[in-house]
Amino acid sequence: MIDGATWLKEPGSNADLIIAYQGTVGTEAIAAAGMLSDRRRDIGVLSIPSADRLNAGWHAAQRERARGNLHALSYAERLARQLPRHCKIVTVIDGYPATLSWLGGVMGHKTVSRWVEHFGQPAH
Repeated sequence: MIDGATWLKEPGSNADLIIAYQGTVGTEAIAAAGMLSDRRRDIGVLSIPSADRLNAGWHAAQRERARGNLHALSYAERLARQLPRHCKIVTVIDGYPATLSWLGGVMGHKTVSRWVEHFGQPAH
């Protein structure tokens, strides 16, 4: 959690979907994973208390690799590398959806960002 995220439910080796969430929508994210579990393989749930820390670590690792340290690996990359290539990431946040949309870029996973889409929209 110190690095910005933690698995509430670690995805299985055949995961085709993870739900990554930040903020007060945790209950909804966990409930959605439960509802989808009969239709999706090995679904995972990732809690992100600090998107800022997680993103900063990813950028720091990229800078290190650009400097020649090819073994630099961020926590976001360690989390994402266990996901199969076909796994989709659904992000849910009680704020602007693009806040977590960068997660797909970590390892090239398709990402669908959900929640508030315009100013004043209720987050429920």
